[in-house]
Amino acid sequence: MQQQASSPFIPSETPASRHIEPLPVQLQPELSPINVHGAGIKVKTKHSVAEQITSQHSWIEHVSTSDTAFLSELISHWIQTQISNPNATLVLADPPHSQAKSTLIPSLAYALEKRGYTIARKDTNGSEAYRVRYRIRAFKQGLLVQIKINGQEATQLYTRSQTGALVAASPMTQFKAGGHP
Repeated sequence: MQQQASSPFIPSETPASRHIEPLPVQLQPELSPINVHGAGIKVKTKHSVAEQITSQHSWIEHVSTSDTAFLSELISHWIQTQISNPNATLVLADPPHSQAKSTLIPSLAYALEKRGYTIARKDTNGSEAYRVRYRIRAFKQGLLVQIKINGQEATQLYTRSQTGALVAASPMTQFKAGGHP
């Protein structure tokens, strides 16, 4: 049995012989501004402009009241290992206004005062004041805790044990970017 080679399909028109009309497309559509206040539309943002996180803020995310004492002790202990002068003045960076009611803030201040530190107002200046910033963020099933004193920072990951307690899930990572303690 002999097979014949199939002949290739040849269209009646070649692509070069077709005339394609351009579609009427407006490249930059005109946008008219919407007056949201005049239209009665309420716009809700996640944070107001004044509450946007900066390098001068602390941050507290998903910290339960039951974890407050543990985290306060953890942070104050690390600070004590970094600042040998127990009478030092600390300036705690404020979190955004929306987090100001967190129980971590007074708990941390109390834990530091118990260790002998003086907690100063954020507008305190001077070379003897240590600027402390903390950031606690949800990370998978735990919390990522970052603490920064002037140019030195430590980060450690905590996860929940079977009993629900926070336990270290990573070694503490530290780096110094200048400044003192």
